[in-house]
Amino acid sequence: MYGHDADGHVVAELTAANADIAWNVHVANAKAAWFKFRNAMDVETLADTVVERRNPEIVDPDERR
Repeated sequence: MYGHDADGHVVAELTAANADIAWNVHVANAKAAWFKFRNAMDVETLADTVVERRNPEIVDPDERR
């Protein structure tokens, strides 16, 4: 990990020895909550077909620390 100045230039490598590093993560497991495959969505006559989600109970739990 590298520290940058206000102009975006690298000024130093940041390590556990010279900085306090905290990570924030927002995991997007969108594929698991994607739609069930019924038909190709690029077929014009099928494009407006309503398709339910495979896992509708999956929610976006926001950022985690």
